[in-house]
Amino acid sequence: EKLRPIAPRLDYVELPGSMEVSVFEAAGLPEGAILSVRAGSTRRQAPLPLAGPLRFPNLPFNAKQFKVDVMQTLGSSKVEINANKELESYSVAVDIGNGQLARVGFTVREQPSLCGKRACELKQVDKNPEGMMEEPQAMQLPPEKARAALDSRSYAREHNIPNLVQEMLQHVLREKPDMPFSVMSEYFRRKGEEMGEKYEGGKPLQQMGTPQAAWQAPAAAAAPAPQAAPGPSSAPALQSPPMSRSLEPSMAQSGAPSMAAPPVAPAMQPAM
Repeated sequence: EKLRPIAPRLDYVELPGSMEVSVFEAAGLPEGAILSVRAGSTRRQAPLPLAGPLRFPNLPFNAKQFKVDVMQTLGSSKVEINANKELESYSVAVDIGNGQLARVGFTVREQPSLCGKRACELKQVDKNPEGMMEEPQAMQLPPEKARAALDSRSYAREHNIPNLVQEMLQHVLREKPDMPFSVMSEYFRRKGEEMGEKYEGGKPLQQMGTPQAAWQAPAAAAAPAPQAAPGPSSAPALQSPPMSRSLEPSMAQSGAPSMAAPPVAPAMQPAM
């Protein structure tokens, strides 16, 4: 990189949690020059003329000192990246002019993006690859939580959940529909059908790992059976059926209680 001293005129705007730097003048620079602005440990650079502002996320509002560099390209080369592999190393040769050939080696590593509590656990487990500084408390995750975080990561990668959620959010924010939740629901339904999920009657055949019949059965079992309203000639619901008249005398002679009424002890009669 060839650096040239320059003092371009900059204008910066502070936003909540971020900062934008807009370049409104850059005179006397060679064609193809690259403007680099560094604020603290964060650097943003782009070829001139800039198509938009340079954005610095998560910078304090009192960051008042910038370092401005103007660079020229010594050489460039293209390399095909395999996005389906979690970790891949590449080596590329770069012609820097004057018959000099340089070589650059680098590693491309997938960094998942998840939401919620598992995201924090995943970040702790997934840090500290070779050549990176270990973050505080990165290796203090309990084994059971570490396994759960890795399982969550594998599940998310298997179903491509982070990319699908990001794509859905971008679509909703871009289109701004009147009924965003219906649009999101239809989006996930369509993606599920594309991935082979089956639907019946507007509901998935499997919900949270339980077959449909299982999670609908309790509701059906809990519903009370309908009862007919009693009419004027109907007997009370709990009354025993009437006994045949031919059996009443014989049962009375034997001292057995009648079945037409609740069983009671026979009355004792005084001896004559």
